[in-house]
Amino acid sequence: MFERGFIGWAPTYSEEKFAVVQCDVSCMMSPEMVRTFAIPAIEYEVNHLKHCVYHYDGKEALGHLDDILAIKGIDVIQWVPGSGNPRSIEWMDLLKRIQKAGKGLWIYDWSAEEIKQHFKELKPEGLLLQVAAGSAEEADDLIGYVKKNM
Repeated sequence: MFERGFIGWAPTYSEEKFAVVQCDVSCMMSPEMVRTFAIPAIEYEVNHLKHCVYHYDGKEALGHLDDILAIKGIDVIQWVPGSGNPRSIEWMDLLKRIQKAGKGLWIYDWSAEEIKQHFKELKPEGLLLQVAAGSAEEADDLIGYVKKNM
């Protein structure tokens, strides 16, 4: 018997219905337009999933953050500051705000050393750390650090 699951453009897998959703055009929309057109469409998509990551792209879209955080079916936020903006590690207040709203965080752009320096600033629950390691030893060291400091 074949085992099946769900994958998409993100390097993630789920045995249950899963997707990364986004609305990058929201950076060019007013809050009223987002509430009228985008939020209902996002909710419709999210309601068909068991697990959902929201790819939040660009500081220009931050005016809609409360509306996005209010969508119950979104489990995790992947904050992408956008080209020319400081990396996600420079947005610690925003990352904490996302966690305070009960959403998980997908950190994709921190180095192993940055994770060691800043890991304790965030709640470990719902935290997805995507990081490249230069060797198996470096990966094992980082995993050990995270486990020890959870």
